[in-house]
Amino acid sequence: MRLNLTGYLVAAAVSSLSIPAHALVFNYSFMNTNNVASSIKPSGTNLLNPAGAITLNLISGLDRYERIKVIRDRDQSVMYSGVTSIVGVSDRVVATDGTEYYGKSVALPALGEGAFTIVNETLDLRQTIVSTTTYHITVDITAPRYTTIYPSQNAGYDMVLSGPLWELGRGGSGQFSIFADGLEDANGISKIRLVIKRSDGTVVSDNNLSYDVAAKRAFYPWIKDMGTQTGMPTSDLNEEFTFNFIVTDNAGNILNIPPQRFKYDDQMGEYTPFAVHDSRVSTSVVPGIASGYVAFQRGLTVLENPYLFVIRIPKANWQPYRNGGISILNNYGGAKVLSEDATYVYVEAKLPQGSLDSNYYRPVNTYQWSGGDLAQYASWLVWDPASLKSPAWGNPAIERLNADGTWFNSVNWRHILASEMPVNLTHIRFNVQARPYDQKIAGGASCDIPAGSTTCTVAVSQAIVKGTTGYMHSGYEVRSTTESTFFQPIWENIAWHTLGPSVTGFDYNAANSILQVYVNQPGDGSYFDHVNLARVWLTDKSRNNAEISVTAKQTGRNTASGNYTYEFDMKKVPEGTYDVQINAKDSFENSGSLAYKQVTVDNTPPLVNFSYENKPISSSVTVYGLENIRIQLSDALTKPTLARMTLRGGPVSDAVELSWVSLGNNLYAPNYPKIFPSLNEGETYTMTVTAKDEMNNVKESSVEFSYLPNNLVRLENLKTMAVSAALKTSDDTPLAVLYASQLRKQDGAIATGLQDAVLTVRKDAAFGVTVNGVSAAPGESKNLQLDLGLGDSRSFPIFPAISGVTGVSEFMINIEELR
Repeated sequence: MRLNLTGYLVAAAVSSLSIPAHALVFNYSFMNTNNVASSIKPSGTNLLNPAGAITLNLISGLDRYERIKVIRDRDQSVMYSGVTSIVGVSDRVVATDGTEYYGKSVALPALGEGAFTIVNETLDLRQTIVSTTTYHITVDITAPRYTTIYPSQNAGYDMVLSGPLWELGRGGSGQFSIFADGLEDANGISKIRLVIKRSDGTVVSDNNLSYDVAAKRAFYPWIKDMGTQTGMPTSDLNEEFTFNFIVTDNAGNILNIPPQRFKYDDQMGEYTPFAVHDSRVSTSVVPGIASGYVAFQRGLTVLENPYLFVIRIPKANWQPYRNGGISILNNYGGAKVLSEDATYVYVEAKLPQGSLDSNYYRPVNTYQWSGGDLAQYASWLVWDPASLKSPAWGNPAIERLNADGTWFNSVNWRHILASEMPVNLTHIRFNVQARPYDQKIAGGASCDIPAGSTTCTVAVSQAIVKGTTGYMHSGYEVRSTTESTFFQPIWENIAWHTLGPSVTGFDYNAANSILQVYVNQPGDGSYFDHVNLARVWLTDKSRNNAEISVTAKQTGRNTASGNYTYEFDMKKVPEGTYDVQINAKDSFENSGSLAYKQVTVDNTPPLVNFSYENKPISSSVTVYGLENIRIQLSDALTKPTLARMTLRGGPVSDAVELSWVSLGNNLYAPNYPKIFPSLNEGETYTMTVTAKDEMNNVKESSVEFSYLPNNLVRLENLKTMAVSAALKTSDDTPLAVLYASQLRKQDGAIATGLQDAVLTVRKDAAFGVTVNGVSAAPGESKNLQLDLGLGDSRSFPIFPAISGVTGVSEFMINIEELR
């Protein structure tokens, strides 16, 4: 059986390259403090959390040594020092993510916590330093700390806000949160989650929380203005849950705060408008009551004023019978249980005709101001024209007189700005609808309105002084002087606030170009949330504080402390250089600012230019020696750097990650890998480089070319039998042999003696190849030596590595340095 062997010999001169080569840290690998295998690629922070030893994985060049020294920064102690063996063709690594590269792995000992400097010196064959690269890492194996978790202690409404089992509800006006206080970590906190679980461990929700850096506090709003917030369970105080805080620091260490048990009631439950009293009827729809009650329905005409209204409530939802149920509040004329049957309670409320105010009449859920709307049903009824009308406010209901002689509506919200102060209010005027009976105004000021009249005025002084903050939410009632249920309430709403916001700090994340801004708003959330941050924006001090075109995104607000967090995506700022100032304004137009720094915004990725012998590279170009390729980076605004280099293609569809050398002035050259030449049509290689600038604009550029190494000698096709032995013909001639005539070094001298070489067999070869007694399987590279004697011609036998396999195998022999 015959077969074909094709091969070629690569012989390189002894002179070494003058350009410096350096290794790259591909990643740091270790088992982390969470008992999970981690592979961390170098970044701006390089925070690591190894539970023990760290493996340093290096991308290097062939025929290099890597010397590693690890120094502890705080006292300059050398924690590790060592040199790798030479990087050879057998050091081709396939990483877990599929990346291939030539390099070495260095096992570092457990370093302990702190900051460390890794000095990586690349050595040539003579152990001479050709480059030095420095990396900085911080080892952090300590989880974040906390002091306590608790709910808003002012949530009110008799909630259980301490102890092993909290009982929470929807409360009233405002935002109420679950807090984790004292959260801090030496290297910063990355993420805080609150996982809410049922008692059987099933997850209700997994919530990413805001973190108030200044207050060292994470918080989760469970209610806002009686609205259940996203992530909270739905319950009627009849099931247990747990709050589970999970805090992760920037190194990846995790703090699991012990679970807190709680119950929650956000369910109003059933209640039904059921009946209205009518003394003219002799029957009743209310169980246990013989007469005088008709069924409630939309459009029902009511003669009586005041009238009696009946609500039906299941006993299982009646608060006196079950904690978690409801009760009925009626400040107009009271509420009482009229009747009960086996299933329901029937509650009667005495009410005036006309619109009703939920502050005075409402269903009250457990741990909540209200939870439902009973006042709406008054609008479903029709008032008999013969009925006596209840008191009603005019429009505007209340006015205030300023010292300048102008009146303004004081019921609709009025914000008094600092620029308007001082303000002196001198009188208050009440406007009502005329009634055939005397009316009176009750509240902070009082006056009488005779029958048939519509207004009364009272001298009331109020000085609003510059530099103060305050709120007038005075409640007033217009009442009949004869019927106690005949009244209608209303409230003034005047607010002023001069305590402006302050920009307290900022952080810039270079990895994603996000500027994070911290602002504190005194009195935040006050006056029914009328005190709040209205706007945060950036200006350019070098252009007379012109506004910079970028929108702030609010990412956090803690009304308990008044701390806000905003983010600006600086990538969305138009290109240029800015002297940035951070500005904030509240809802009362008070403002604050803080200078940031001069910023250059670069939204254009670097330019990448490939060249060979100072000419552009294209698919028609043949590159002799990869080390002769040059990659030039350029960027108009910020410094570009090379982030990645790969080489793919060729006769065996190779794919390898390359390291590179810096030649200065943003010029780079690849380190030399072991790849097969492009000897046939369609065997081109594609080199791809990834470049980025200081604002992380990334440019990936590729170039296609054919490749031949320098000093290539190609053998003719060799034929032999499929036998793993050095065969000869009948006249004692070797059947397949490599002949080496005189080989000369760069200085012209004849190469003699033992020469170190590398045998590489293509991975698509049909079988392995043996040269001079050294065998390499398909895809393998093996070191061998060829003895050139005194420089005379020599022959070396070549044959299949295994017997009985037919086909074609292509190989190459590489002599890096002739001696």
